[in-house]
Amino acid sequence: MKNFVKAMDRNASGFAYLKQKISSISEAKIKEGIFVGPQIRELQQDGNFQNSLNEVEAAAWNSFRNVCKNFLGSVKVENYRDIVNDLFLSYKALECNMSLKIHFLHSHLDFFPDNLGAVSDEHEFSAWLLKLGNGELTNDLGLDSDTFEIPSEMVCNGDLVKEIYGDKLLPSDFEQYTDKAILCPRNVDVDDINNRVLDILEGDSITYFSSDSIDDATPEDNESYPPVFLNSLNPSGMPLHKLKL
Repeated sequence: MKNFVKAMDRNASGFAYLKQKISSISEAKIKEGIFVGPQIRELQQDGNFQNSLNEVEAAAWNSFRNVCKNFLGSVKVENYRDIVNDLFLSYKALECNMSLKIHFLHSHLDFFPDNLGAVSDEHEFSAWLLKLGNGELTNDLGLDSDTFEIPSEMVCNGDLVKEIYGDKLLPSDFEQYTDKAILCPRNVDVDDINNRVLDILEGDSITYFSSDSIDDATPEDNESYPPVFLNSLNPSGMPLHKLKL
């Protein structure tokens, strides 16, 4: 999907319709082809989007939909090789950026099982979350019934930041990090993770400081709200007093 959108004509009706259809995300993300599964599935069922594409875009889009339905889904049809090859050729005609993922897909077809939908990590995780919410999870350790076991593949035993982003972050590899994130429940954890990510990002960081005084402050205000107190505030939605970028 990402390769297809990035190769679309920015001045044509197809891209204009795409911006109108998915207006909930920024144009920058649309240009980079950053979509989630439900948005992609909605577009696949939208005939107006199909009709807004030019001839080359429509051919590539049909090939993409065909691969999703007849190869990457719950069914792998007998002529799956022809379907994937058609995607490869139509993307080439659209002058898509042929990433390593597409070449890997084209050259390792025999490694895919017959039912990819049944073994999707996303589906398995969604099913696990549903069981968690419904109180259906148990454990094999003889513990209380309200104690459940977290699968080992969901547990990070080392450095979480390096597990997600690797040992080094290169600005030139920005695109491959756009679909990765570490979510934290507390601001203090967010700040800690951000600083650790900055530590592995190549290049020089810049530190910015916020204002630490009150406009038109009275002597009483200065006594009640000293700079050390103002600098310690960390309200939701506001940057830290000391911000590293």
